[in-house]
Amino acid sequence: MNIYRFAKKVLRLYYRLTKPLTVGVRIILGNESNQVLLVKHADDGKYYIPGGGVRKSESLKDACIREVSEECGIHISDPRVVCAYSNFQEYKNDHIVLFYAEIPDTDIKTDSREITDAGFYSVDQLPENMSNGSRRRIDEFSESGFTCGLW
Repeated sequence: MNIYRFAKKVLRLYYRLTKPLTVGVRIILGNESNQVLLVKHADDGKYYIPGGGVRKSESLKDACIREVSEECGIHISDPRVVCAYSNFQEYKNDHIVLFYAEIPDTDIKTDSREITDAGFYSVDQLPENMSNGSRRRIDEFSESGFTCGLW
């Protein structure tokens, strides 16, 4: 079992016991070819739209910019907020702010400890092993209608 899978199991136990309030960001990064950037996580082997937790004293926008840089090696400057969601799975009280930014086709540099693969995908040819929440957000994006409800 790798360290990320073990850590995720420990976090689930922590969430079950404490039911913490958490805030995270995710971003849909579109390119000139009408594709979206997805990252594959080492802990579960699923593809996600990039993102992660907001640190103490960090703005939502800064967290979004940092997560894209850490996970993909891409520097963005002005992502825009498109929606906010809540997630009560895994015993959490999680709130996710979704951003959007367009970027030119660019080289992606993944963090091999957390992210094992990253690439641009057409919205009608997404990987099968993709998180349900990320798939729903991309479906909403391609249909031009975000729901802003449950993740």
